[in-house]
Amino acid sequence: MSSFTSASGLNDPLLTPGRLPSRSNSGVGRMARAKNPSALDLLLFESMGDLRKSAADADESTVRKVEEAVSVDALGVKYMRCANEPDKLLEYVAEQVEVSPWSVLFSETRRASVLAFPQALKSIGKCVVISLLAFVTSVLLEKEADEALSRIDGTVSAGLFFLLGPYVGLSVARWWQMRLDLVGGVWGAVADLNFYAAVFFNSGSVADREARALNLRYGLAAHALLYLGARGNDNLDELVEDGLLLPEEAAALDGLPSKSQMVFQWVAEFWTKALDPDSDFATTRSPHVFFIAPAVLKRCMDARGAAGGALALVYTQLPFPYVHLLSLLVEVACVVNAICSGAHTGYVLSEPTCTGNAVPSSAHRFRYEIQEGCPPALMVYSFAATGMIIAGWLITAVSYPIIYHGLLSIGIMVSNPLGEHFIDLPGQFYSQVMRAECKGFHASRDACETWWKACRNPAATFKRPARPASESAASGAREEMSERSRRVYGVAGAGAATPRP
Repeated sequence: MSSFTSASGLNDPLLTPGRLPSRSNSGVGRMARAKNPSALDLLLFESMGDLRKSAADADESTVRKVEEAVSVDALGVKYMRCANEPDKLLEYVAEQVEVSPWSVLFSETRRASVLAFPQALKSIGKCVVISLLAFVTSVLLEKEADEALSRIDGTVSAGLFFLLGPYVGLSVARWWQMRLDLVGGVWGAVADLNFYAAVFFNSGSVADREARALNLRYGLAAHALLYLGARGNDNLDELVEDGLLLPEEAAALDGLPSKSQMVFQWVAEFWTKALDPDSDFATTRSPHVFFIAPAVLKRCMDARGAAGGALALVYTQLPFPYVHLLSLLVEVACVVNAICSGAHTGYVLSEPTCTGNAVPSSAHRFRYEIQEGCPPALMVYSFAATGMIIAGWLITAVSYPIIYHGLLSIGIMVSNPLGEHFIDLPGQFYSQVMRAECKGFHASRDACETWWKACRNPAATFKRPARPASESAASGAREEMSERSRRVYGVAGAGAATPRP
């Protein structure tokens, strides 16, 4: 089972692959109705507040799978356990994270914390060791050496602050663009196309049901292919197994670039035929085809552009020299700070501190040469003062790599929002939400059929008010002009087409 199996809800008939019936074989392609919703169906309904309605038709094992699929830690962070990919973070409570940031380290969500990033942890360990060595060897330093180290630390830190901030800001902006404009653009276009399918293919015939199913299946397939393409995965066998693609469709996509864009070309081809009055499709014909076709094809092009833009963003990285310089500066800054903080702390605690009437010797002495009456400050300062100095040293040695390597790692982690990391976009969950929205369009359109019978049934109790005489006269004039235009242009409505010869 692939990572998109449960999310696509393939036990639902709308996603079962089938051939769109033509006028000559309108009975072909009926799809079997599934008995139970999938586990992630219920998961989505839970997130939408509709779990109670769907659970009535689910058995005990399915409900148990829902509980296993979504986990909530002590901080209220929700994450999804996925089949063939790492778990995905779904939602967190920002206020709770602000109040108890250290609690993250003791929960499952620590995987999303900076303190769990491998490079940050390695840098922390390395800096602590280097700082300890600098502390021990500080007895060999002179005052001028300590000042030189401080100047180097300040210079490197200033350059790093100047470069690292914009890098992280740009990386987060790219992540948001991916979610809002690109993945969101694909999502919105798929939703619009299914909205159109719900409105136009509304007769309940086999052809109309298959047309709706085809739009939904292709939309979910394009969304799944978007993630596979961003991860460099060209294997379509799992999508065929899940029913998002037919074997012949997968074969047609094999070897093609940007496969999600190709699917939207299929969608555009379908709508071109479905809206063609001379097509052999048995779908319901729209009376406004000349106005509908441009809007529908525009949404197909929008979806294709968003899918292509998403892959372009993933594979167009920030300039290598910029990222390399940042990585080099982060490494140097952490090491220099570790040396500087350790050496300075050792220098302060090894400073000869005279007691009583003793005076320091005027002759040059190394720090390890203890003179009578002037022991090191470590032996003179109070326990509290010494403890605060050492604590400040260790905090500095640890916080530097947390801040700098953490920010650098965040920028790198979000460079591919469609990847497989815990903090990347939860494509499996999005597929399920997308599916529920599209099915909602179908269901709501079919449900409203009974709401306005009074508007078109002459036997209904509701009667349209009589028109004023002036309005009736104007209406008659419009009908006369419409009839005249029909004779001249060959279609209803003046100016709708070029006059026929």
